[in-house]
Parts: sequence; C-alpha cells; structure tokens
Amino acid sequence: MVSDRDGRFSLPAPEGRHNVVATKTGFARGQATTVAGAGPVEIRLRRGAAISGRIIDEFGDPVVAARVFIEAPRTSAVVATTGTDDRGEYRIGGLSAGTFSVAVLTAGSSIRGRILFEPSLGSRAPNPWEVELSPIPVDYDLSPQSNFASADIRPNGSFAIEGINGPRRLEVVAAPPGWALKEIRASGINVTDQILPFGTADESLRDVEVVSPIASAS
Repeated sequence: MVSDRDGRFSLPAPEGRHNVVATKTGFARGQATTVAGAGPVEIRLRRGAAISGRIIDEFGDPVVAARVFIEAPRTSAVVATTGTDDRGEYRIGGLSAGTFSVAVLTAGSSIRGRILFEPSLGSRAPNPWEVELSPIPVDYDLSPQSNFASADIRPNGSFAIEGINGPRRLEVVAAPPGWALKEIRASGINVTDQILPFGTADESLRDVEVVSPIASAS
C-alpha cells in the first residue's frame, strides 16, 4: 500500500507480532516490529546510499548485460543486484550506509571457493592473497576471452573467478616460499590436474578448496 501525503498508513492485520517494511525510491529500506492493535508504529527512512561503476574486459571494452551483486562483507549475502547497460555501467541505489562487496557475474562459468592452509607444527601460514590461482586454458581456440583470468582472493581466503569459457585446468601459478599444493577439491572431489569444461552457468564450480601443506619450520 502507499502512504498518504503525511506519511500515514493503515493495514489490516490478524492478532500477533508483525514486521512492517517501508520502501521509497532514494531511501534505504526501513522496517519495524509491532503488535496488531498496539497503536501507531513509526518507521524512519534514511536517505539511501548508492554504488555505481563500470565493468570492462581485459581489452578495456564495456561488458554488457553482466550481473552485478552487492554483498554483505561478512556473510556474502546478496543485498541488491542489477545489470550493466550498453556502456558497461551500473548503479544500485537505496542502500543503507556501510561497507559492501561488489561481485560480477558475466557470460560463462564462475568458480568460487577458498584457500586452505595446513601448517606443520611450529610453522605459520602465509597470507591467502600471496597465492595466485588461475584457470589455465588447454585449448586457446575454445577459450578466446579472459584467457589469463586469475582468482580475486580475499583476506579471509575466499575467492571468485567470473566469466570463464572453454576447457581449463585449475593451477596455482604463484605461491610464497615453502608452500606446496596438496590438492584442489570441488564439492569434495579431487580435481587436481584435471581438465574441466567451462562456458555455462551449469558448469560453474562452487565450494572449491585449494589445500596446501606448509613446510616444517627449521
């Protein structure tokens, strides 16, 4: 329902507790919990923040119709989503003040997972971003775009790679001294050195784990 010129509204509701949600263009979503018949409830809407940007490929060309996701930084829950226009630009408004992560899903497959360290007694695991993980093409004729994509590894070890096409092999192409790859698992299945097909959303990989033991401290 729509409120009147004074912002007042009336809703029929059965007995019990209810969440009342209010939205308006240019404002962040607001809500309040009340009990039916308990009297007026006031919801204060704050001016909304916005995130905007432009998505380009490795050649600097705009990426059209990519899906852009705004995620909560701790839970990775999707807060809002939109698509890029013919210039690769996007804008998402009505956000509450705070810090968010921006994720992009382009045509092709995606890989999401995390880096796992298994340090030996007395050794210390390196920072996750010291590892470079890349889906290496095994047939460049079938992988014309994003041939040298690499994982965006976050401080907590999680990573994402988007817009992958063609058969590829997941490889660790850079690592700190003393680090050795143990295995790469996808949904619990060992895919180390395996050629994997990519190109559609159904061929995307989730729950990928890159497991690495650390050399013992001297």
